[in-house]
Amino acid sequence: MLMLYAMLGSRATRLLAGPNAVWIDRLYGIALLGLSSTLILQSLGHL
Repeated sequence: MLMLYAMLGSRATRLLAGPNAVWIDRLYGIALLGLSSTLILQSLGHL
């Protein structure tokens, strides 16, 4: 099981270090903005 985690981690670092890293950062940023907006609207009672 630990070998599987190590192999997946190795592949993830290659993915995150390449030119795709900018798009992954943008995608996660948009997701976090969406989640925070949802939480704000829920706390205000709009959802």
